[in-house]
Amino acid sequence: MRFLAFCSSLFRFYEASQSQWRRGQLDDVHWRTIEQQATSLAGQSGIRHWWTPRRNWHSAAFQCWFEALKSPPASTLYDLDAKRVGEE
Repeated sequence: MRFLAFCSSLFRFYEASQSQWRRGQLDDVHWRTIEQQATSLAGQSGIRHWWTPRRNWHSAAFQCWFEALKSPPASTLYDLDAKRVGEE
């Protein structure tokens, strides 16, 4: 339940920030840090599972923006680089 509440709050913050940035009320430097954070979260499976049934809570413009983010592939804390393992 806490995760759901956290994501709801976070995405409201993202959407409000995007709206302010589009109206020129948020400077580009601040917006880019928010966008970078959203981009890094967009690939996480928990975020994707939260987003899918709740995307309609947000404006069409925000839905398009979030779904267009090019996030790096999600990784886990315990992913090991095969090359580094072989070197040890």
